[in-house]
Order: sequence, then structure tokens, then C-alpha cells
Amino acid sequence: MRNTASKNMALASICAAMSTTLLTLGFYLGVGDFIWYFAASFAFIPLLCKRMLRESVIAFFTATTLSLSLCGFNYVFVLPFAALFGYYPMMYCYFALKIKRGFVRKALKLLVFEIGMFLMWRYTYLFVGETEFLEKYMLPILLGVGVVLFFMYDLIIMRLIFICNHYMHKLEKKK
Repeated sequence: MRNTASKNMALASICAAMSTTLLTLGFYLGVGDFIWYFAASFAFIPLLCKRMLRESVIAFFTATTLSLSLCGFNYVFVLPFAALFGYYPMMYCYFALKIKRGFVRKALKLLVFEIGMFLMWRYTYLFVGETEFLEKYMLPILLGVGVVLFFMYDLIIMRLIFICNHYMHKLEKKK
């Protein structure tokens, strides 16, 4: 008898540990913060290839909580991962499973991504502060950069899921 629930949670634990490690390394190395956020969010791809949304959500919250504690509760560093990059791969798969129309799905993903960027900016503003220039021009900057970043990130997630599915299918054939 195979206990698949235990295997699924073990895979989720490995993905959460990988994500936590990448976020913590990014904090202590202090170079290229966004690259660490991207890499930490890509750690959830194997879970999503197996369509384990519940386990990926658990792994996301675990990774976020552990990263906060390992980074000395530095909310400003962990916030972009928690508010934008970490949950996006799960949202990508959820929308792909639930919404069949491509344009509606893309518009909803863009809306949620932009809301995440806005929230990330507002919360960072609370902790860091803001200049007069940023106060005046931040919303148009966020909208412009957010759209470009969204399409790049969406394409990367789509390709990574495709590649992961391809190799997982090859590994399952060998068994």
C-alpha cells in the first residue's frame, strides 16, 4: 500500500525548504534581491506539475514564515516574495485549471499581479518611506513596469511548468 499523502507532503516540505534556503541566501548575500525571489518561487513548480495546489499553498506559507524568522523578521525583504512572487505560480495553475478562456485568464492574472505590486509598494512605503518624486510618479511606474514584469514572469512560469511536466513524464515512463 502506497501512502501518497505522506509522499505529497514530503515533496511539499522539500520545496518549502528549497524556497526558504533561496530566500535566506538572498537576504544574507544582499545581491540581486529579485533573482532570489524568482528562484524561491520556482521551487514550487514540481508541486504544481503534479497539480498539488493544496500542498503548494502549505509550502508557500511555510517558506514565508521560515524565511521571516531566519531573516530576523525583516518584513521589507520578505514582503515582495509574500505579496507578489511566491503565490503567483500557484495562482497561475489555479487559473489555468478553472478558467478556460485565455483572454479572461490573462486579464485576471494581470489584475492580481498589479494588485500585488501595488500592495507591495504600499507596505514598503510604510516601512521605508517615500520621496516626493516617488509619491507623484510611482503609480504610473508600477503600472508600466508591472505589465512588463508580468508578461516576462508569466512566460517563464509557463515554460518552467512545461519543462517540468516533460521531464516528470519521462521519469514516470521509466518506472
